[in-house]
Formats: sequence, C-alpha cells, structure tokens
Amino acid sequence: MVTGAAGGIGAATATLLRDRGWLVAGVDLTPSTADSSHIVDLRETHAPTRLFDDVEARLGRPTALVNAAGLYRANGLLETTSDYASDVMAVNVTAPILLSRDLIDRAVRAKSGASIVNVTSVVGRIGSHDPAYGASKGALISLTKGLASSYGRSGVRVNAVAPGVIETAMSRTIPADRLGHYLDTIPEGRLGRAGEVAAAVGFLLSAEASYINGAVIDVNGGLA
Repeated sequence: MVTGAAGGIGAATATLLRDRGWLVAGVDLTPSTADSSHIVDLRETHAPTRLFDDVEARLGRPTALVNAAGLYRANGLLETTSDYASDVMAVNVTAPILLSRDLIDRAVRAKSGASIVNVTSVVGRIGSHDPAYGASKGALISLTKGLASSYGRSGVRVNAVAPGVIETAMSRTIPADRLGHYLDTIPEGRLGRAGEVAAAVGFLLSAEASYINGAVIDVNGGLA
C-alpha cells in the first residue's frame, strides 16, 4: 500500500514497486495508476481502518506500507491556523500511525513479517519555515524509531527516507527566495528527483535491507 500514490514521490514509488512485481494499492485524493486505486481523504477519522478493509478485500492482506502522503502549504507561523495545523497532523502523522497499527496488527496475528517505510523530510531534523509541516515530519521520524523498537521481534521492519527538496508539485509551492537558498546550500547543486527517493524506498522494502530497522536514510543531495 502506497499513500500519496497519485503524484510526486508516492507515484514514483508505486511505479517502481509495480515494475518489480509488487501488487500495489495506491491511495490518494485522486485516482492513481496502481493495481488497485483507492480515493481516500486521510484527514477523515475512520478512513485508515476502512481503507485497510477495502484493500484486503480487493488485493489480499497488505505486507508492506509506504506512508508517502503529505500536506504542505508553505505557511509560516503567523499564517498557521488551527485548521491547517490539524489537517497537516492528520495526514502527515495520524494517518501513518493508524495505517501502521492496522498493518502491524494483521502481521502479528498472521505471524508473518511486514515492512513499513515512512517518507519524512530533512526538515524533520533541521526545522521548517512551515512549523506544522516541520513538526509533523519530526514526529514521523520518532514514529519510525518507536515502532521499529517495539515490533522488530515480531518480524516487522520500520524505516524512513528523509528527502531534501525534490522536484514535485509540493516543491513548486516553496517561495522563490527560499528555494534559491536551498539550491545554494545543496552540495549537489540541484533539486532531487522523485525516482531517486523511490529507489531508496524500494531498497528498504527489499530483502537486501533485511537487517535494517529503525533507520532514516537521507536522500537530500548533501543538504544538512
């Protein structure tokens, strides 16, 4: 299951996994090209549980989850409203928690392994002009490490990728002066590509990463 599968990193990840033989359930507000497309608003309280039931009925029990959906509007602190902060936390934090819960619950009861990859961000470590977004990505790093520690002995691996500034619709909302600052500080001297992040996600889901758990892999061109 890949959330945010209709665009950006989520779409690139869904495509990569399908090319590698996975059956992919794509989740987004708009249709995706995954094997099974699920139009879901992750801000809705009961959406994650209904989603898992729907995916299981159509494709079978999911064994891997990529939390790639993210909400970001480049709102500074003084422009941040209660509704915006709540929406960011619902999509970027609460939905991954609940989806991870449902995946892990099924994996533990079935006594089978499972793998989760959370798409966090470099701003989860260094902070963001958008405080709600930055805080949500920091929370996702904490979630990754907490779940890895709690469920590793149950055969569940939980890791994360932390992209820098990637060429997506989301990055196009970054103010030009701030984007220029990022480009000046990235050693690679360019924005990243969604496929480069997807490649890291694919690795973490693969058997080659079987002894990697609780890791956060930077995909940021050296931005620190």
